[in-house]
Amino acid sequence: PMLEGWVREVRDQCLGSEVPFFFKQWGGLRPKSGGRLLDGREWPEVVRAGDPPAPVAVSPDGRIVAVQGAREVQLLEMPAGVRAGTLKVKGARAVAFSGDPDQLFVAESDGTATLHSLTSEGRGEVLARYAQPVTALAYAPTGWLLVLGYGDSSGGGIEDLSRASDALDR
Repeated sequence: PMLEGWVREVRDQCLGSEVPFFFKQWGGLRPKSGGRLLDGREWPEVVRAGDPPAPVAVSPDGRIVAVQGAREVQLLEMPAGVRAGTLKVKGARAVAFSGDPDQLFVAESDGTATLHSLTSEGRGEVLARYAQPVTALAYAPTGWLLVLGYGDSSGGGIEDLSRASDALDR
């Protein structure tokens, strides 16, 4: 049997991260067997064709998965998928781990690029500011080389952010 508390916890995580939540039924061979209602309503939300997928990044050691939400990045410990933490952000557009599994790069909707340490508290270090939001990124396996994709017609570029002080205010 499915526990109500578990379903509510998954629903609340989805709502908190602005992820569609679909609840089919409580159990049984047919939807009417156990009912479809959770807290007095149906939850038919689904990802629609054309909706952008939530950016996801896997740490180089495979230990952590980072899932971008509207105002937070959820960190899930693998393989169980247990929540390992949350990073508060202004509006993540893309996420990627550096070569260090404890460092996560977040491109935010205001064009700010921040590097977050997963082993310390607080806001990430601002590495760069761009005129337009970064919509895609990736690190080389060796670490700092970053491939950027922009939301405009320029397509993107390659930057070495190993010298973060030189990267500010682009």
